[in-house]
Amino acid sequence: MQLHDQIAALVRGEPLPRGEAMADALAPWRAGRAGRVLADLDRMNAGAEAADCPDLMALFAPGGETGRGFVVDLISAIAGGFAAQPLSRLPLGNTATPGLGVLFFGRIGGAVLAISVFDGAHWRGDAPGHITAFQPTTIDEVVIAGTGCGTLVSIVGEDGPGAVTLARRAVTLTPGTVITRDNRREELVLHRFAGQMVTLRLQRTSPGDGLVRDIDLDTGRVVHLSSADPGESRRQLMIALLGHMGRTTSAPVLAGLAGRVSASPGLRWQALRECLGLDTAAGFAALCAMAGDAADPLAGAAGALRAQLVEAHPVLEAIVCPA
Repeated sequence: MQLHDQIAALVRGEPLPRGEAMADALAPWRAGRAGRVLADLDRMNAGAEAADCPDLMALFAPGGETGRGFVVDLISAIAGGFAAQPLSRLPLGNTATPGLGVLFFGRIGGAVLAISVFDGAHWRGDAPGHITAFQPTTIDEVVIAGTGCGTLVSIVGEDGPGAVTLARRAVTLTPGTVITRDNRREELVLHRFAGQMVTLRLQRTSPGDGLVRDIDLDTGRVVHLSSADPGESRRQLMIALLGHMGRTTSAPVLAGLAGRVSASPGLRWQALRECLGLDTAAGFAALCAMAGDAADPLAGAAGALRAQLVEAHPVLEAIVCPA
């Protein structure tokens, strides 16, 4: 048996310069064009528009040559780092699931630049009952290597609050293919690949509040709604936890939050739901106030819920919301 010197050093408890070796390998890459690209990414996260980030947006120019050069140079630098120190740590965000590996720059909730590697042997993007998220982001994506096929799914109509009408267009993916889409209404569903496929993607969060809609692509049914703001999602989880723990003392606070028109609709509705569960009287009073305010954007939904609850429990109207 042959024991590698660096493994032997780990066994002996000796420290290895794993982070330093990779940082040294990536330094020349960051000093060149990549540095300007990443500086543009930082500016975009600080609020700059795409037009003010020319080096970043050039990665998605027709033909994809600039984007390909960015990825090839990065992979070459990473390979050099591992050659110098096989146990190096990669100082980049990364995830791995069956069929997909991702390296990314940027911050979640802002602008994220990601390199994705799809493995056709394990990909299940066209499984029956496929559910995908439509969210307030703009996506620019270029195929760097490999070939595949997919479907561009577009929302072309709203069938009430719980369903949408979808249209589909087949897409062939080859090196240099560039697809830009508003993810609020368009999503690219990838089906099959010839071996592996590599893409470079820039995902930019759209300004303002927004909802993520998880939609069943077979039926057009909206199966779940959530906030696109990570901070608000955390607050909604906190509110749900109060309800799960049965904290009745929090009902007045939740009722007040439900009536605060300046708060986001998703947060207000979550507060109302939990308040109804914790203190029916306080929750139903808040619901009546919401339904009775014609200027409230949730008035329609609140009125429909009030009618449903009164039909199921007539005593509510007499006790809490008299005529």
